[in-house]
Amino acid sequence: MSARIPLASVAGRLPVQNFEPVSTPWFDLGKDQALLAVQDKSIATFSGMSGTGKTTTAVYLARHTPTRFVYIKLKYRAGTKDVATALFKALHPGQRLGGRVNESDYIDECTDTLLEGNLGVIADEVHYIGVPGMLLLAQVWESIHCFTGQGFPLFLVGAEVNEAVAVAPELATRVGPRATFYPLDGEDLIGTLHAMDARCAATPNRRLEQVDRLFCKGLLRHWQEFIRAMNRNPASAGTEISASEAKAFLISRGVRGAA
Repeated sequence: MSARIPLASVAGRLPVQNFEPVSTPWFDLGKDQALLAVQDKSIATFSGMSGTGKTTTAVYLARHTPTRFVYIKLKYRAGTKDVATALFKALHPGQRLGGRVNESDYIDECTDTLLEGNLGVIADEVHYIGVPGMLLLAQVWESIHCFTGQGFPLFLVGAEVNEAVAVAPELATRVGPRATFYPLDGEDLIGTLHAMDARCAATPNRRLEQVDRLFCKGLLRHWQEFIRAMNRNPASAGTEISASEAKAFLISRGVRGAA
């Protein structure tokens, strides 16, 4: 087995969350599924389009459990060796393997570390690695399960993850809890906005609905962007968002029809 060489690194750290997530139907479902995965040391999926709160939910739960989670964010068109390398770096921050290293070397090292227990993994943007990459992670989970009789919490986060799992029997038989995230609308959207921000709560719903129709599209990431812009002036705290403020924001984002 290759020797580990120390390096400076921040690999594996959970993303910073500078806000307390608000309760939405998808956040609550995702949190429940994640808790099940932690308790059962199983594989869970967080599936949905970008900006719906998948990663936020997974990271929030990871920060509020005794299990120590590491985080990997996969890159576009990453191969299985890239996945194995990313997992090694997350589990062994500041180290690399010396000599000629292949995929199985990384997997062996990761398996040894995960066998130590009380570890979980969040794999984000798994749509970039497809079924082969997710299957590699699932096989690592399976190895731990074979050795110990239980696996480890593994969160697979990305777009259309559940759809990919459904057509891949080798994954479907290993994946446990599954959560799907959707854009917010109707009362769920308005209630969430009122809980997220005092200015939104003081603003007529029809104005919020217009911003959503023209730009935010029910996506929490876009709404966070809007709320940050509306709260840059401390003097405006808690006041209604005016039509002119909303219009100026929409125009600044290149939205047509922002009347």
